[in-house]
Amino acid sequence: MGAADIVVQALESKIVRQKIGDYGKRVLKVKFEDRRTLTGNEQEGNGALALDWIWNQGERLIGFLLEKGAELIKFTFVTLWGLFVSTTQFIWNFDWNASDATLEQQINAKWDALGGMLGGTAGNLFGWIGCGLVPGALMLAVNEPLAAYIIQNVLEEMGEEVLANLAQLTNYMLQSTLQNLIVYSYINARKIIKANVGWVSLLFGDKLGQAALAWGNENSKPWSFASATEQFTESLPLGGLQNFVEEFAEEAWDGCVEAGYVVANSIDSFFAMEKLKQQKVPELGKTKYLEVTPNRENKEQRIILAGPQELVKQQVIATLADYQLMADKDVGVVYNFEPEKALNRTYKPHIILYFRESKEDFLARRKLDKKAWRGEGRISFRLMDKSTETITLDYVTQLANKIKAKFGNPPLQWNKGKLLYSYSDWEKGYQLKLLVNSESEALRMIEQILDLQSHSVDREKIQQSRNLLPEKAYDETPKKKTVLGKPIEPPVKRKEVKIKFIYSQLFLDGNLHPVTLYDRSKRFKDAIVRDNT
Repeated sequence: MGAADIVVQALESKIVRQKIGDYGKRVLKVKFEDRRTLTGNEQEGNGALALDWIWNQGERLIGFLLEKGAELIKFTFVTLWGLFVSTTQFIWNFDWNASDATLEQQINAKWDALGGMLGGTAGNLFGWIGCGLVPGALMLAVNEPLAAYIIQNVLEEMGEEVLANLAQLTNYMLQSTLQNLIVYSYINARKIIKANVGWVSLLFGDKLGQAALAWGNENSKPWSFASATEQFTESLPLGGLQNFVEEFAEEAWDGCVEAGYVVANSIDSFFAMEKLKQQKVPELGKTKYLEVTPNRENKEQRIILAGPQELVKQQVIATLADYQLMADKDVGVVYNFEPEKALNRTYKPHIILYFRESKEDFLARRKLDKKAWRGEGRISFRLMDKSTETITLDYVTQLANKIKAKFGNPPLQWNKGKLLYSYSDWEKGYQLKLLVNSESEALRMIEQILDLQSHSVDREKIQQSRNLLPEKAYDETPKKKTVLGKPIEPPVKRKEVKIKFIYSQLFLDGNLHPVTLYDRSKRFKDAIVRDNT
């Protein structure tokens, strides 16, 4: 029978549809079918069903966003510590002598930035709904499986992006609201004091009264805790005292912030674990840790298993079966190289040479660029013919004297730049990566380092890594971009700077503290070799 012999009216599917009649028409099942009566014009009913489905999905989406938004607003100790850190930095850099007009401009700028972020978040959500969910909903009239697939993917991607925007908006809103509240309170408090300057003069003297009257006038000299601290540091004599005060202040703040985050995160983790313990025991049971001794005659041979209780039971049976199968069997070892030629540098003695920009050069650059960072660098290599057990104090002293002679008197200068050169010689313990300003500078530094062990340079092992657009990737032209409504100036990559050797240390496996070989900075009191030895 050919295709021409098929009678359409005799097809079984056709007969079934005719018997079913109107009841065979497909109807969308939605949550809000009770919102309407299924009577009336058929086209109007189908349109109402589609609108009900869209309404249902929109309600679920809004509920999801509100639920996740509420989770973002939940305060954790990490969030509170971050808010404390940002507020402290704001107060530290706040200009206490700024006029009311200037402070009000700052407040309005923060509200304007918040409005911009709010508009961006709302616009992003609107775009996802209008160009993602709505087309998916309209696709229901054509292809339901395709529409469901589109909506699922759109919701997945939209959830990540919208929630990230909400988190960013929430953090900025908390910070800006708190900072504006501080500024508002400061303005009102200053107005009250200036309005009662007579009482101030009576209680504290005319001098202080005149100062209160001039407080916050236009063109007043700015004053902040940060600027006052910087002026105090710069007023100290150049040398060890000024370096100590400057480094102490910077490192104390950085250490406090990092330690605070560790403490806050530990508190949050502790409470989360306690909450987890109170939840129902999972179906596979609590987590168990089990020590198995497959051979009772060999007590030192133990196998540690961990996991849910029911799974651990199965692991014990499988482990014992594998042990019985593989016991006393020589399965061999597969290498893709000759084992005796394998090099292990991990536990070899490790030498690190530290470099830093001089105080004078840094201050000169700082006058031109207030945001300049002090240049630093380090170079390391390993002693492949030594080990922790075989290295001797005589050898270490000899190496320290050699470092002093070649790097300390006068201090070796490293001209850092934008060119990246590397020197790899694993057999001799070198895996050097140097940022320099020229090829000759790279060769000079490599020769100086290899000469410490009387090694000669193999030029075939020198490589240069190049960027296809170095003038754009490492451009030093000042640039600004807006982050969280505030203009910032990103740091310059691979900035050219001259740094000098300051000290070197030896790290030995198993030794908790490094051995200082030679120190120009007089920072380490236990250096093996000093400038006066």
